[in-house]
Amino acid sequence: MTAAARAASVLFVREGSSDDYLLNVIVSVFRGFGIQAAIDSFPFNKRRKNLAKALEDVAAHYPHKTVILVHRDADNAGWNKRIAEIRSAGASLNEGQQVIPVIPVKETEAWILHAMHDDRYLECVGVDRRKISEVLPKKSECSEVNAKDRLQKIHDKVHSHNTRGRAARRRTPTFESSRQSWLTQLDDSAYLAGNKSFEEFTAALAAVFPGAETGAAPKR
Repeated sequence: MTAAARAASVLFVREGSSDDYLLNVIVSVFRGFGIQAAIDSFPFNKRRKNLAKALEDVAAHYPHKTVILVHRDADNAGWNKRIAEIRSAGASLNEGQQVIPVIPVKETEAWILHAMHDDRYLECVGVDRRKISEVLPKKSECSEVNAKDRLQKIHDKVHSHNTRGRAARRRTPTFESSRQSWLTQLDDSAYLAGNKSFEEFTAALAAVFPGAETGAAPKR
């Protein structure tokens, strides 16, 4: 079977439905590897914080899904602790099911901040670099700052012209709406080139599909 003909049955385990907006960039990685991915989502009950139980449910109800992506922000726990948590929970899966961590450091919003250093991404989302230059962290700092707080400041800068008058404020999108839009348009893995946590994910995915590295070049 050639790389272009390969297919994968994938389950995306995540805490909240808003995390599903990450799927566009995840699909981009599969596409870059020459893999057609059929991806469904599975909610991880955040209140229980029991990932092992969630993956037991996955093994019982989704035995046909061979690639299990597990999304967890690193938060203050750190990348290594999240990796250990996911790998340990992955022992609950069936033989032939592969668990792959998807761990933005420290938060999902850090990937948006990283992408905002790419002029092509800014053009797609309609953001003027000059308006956000004061609050956009350096690329090397995107994984260290409070990313959600920084993205809120970027949202405020972008829409600062809509703060006067009730009608103008009604037309201003909420922060959650902007976050959703920015994640949705994060649809090319090239936007995250050089982001360590994203490249850890792509490397883990490549290891599951022998020869995938040869087809990993982003396509635009």
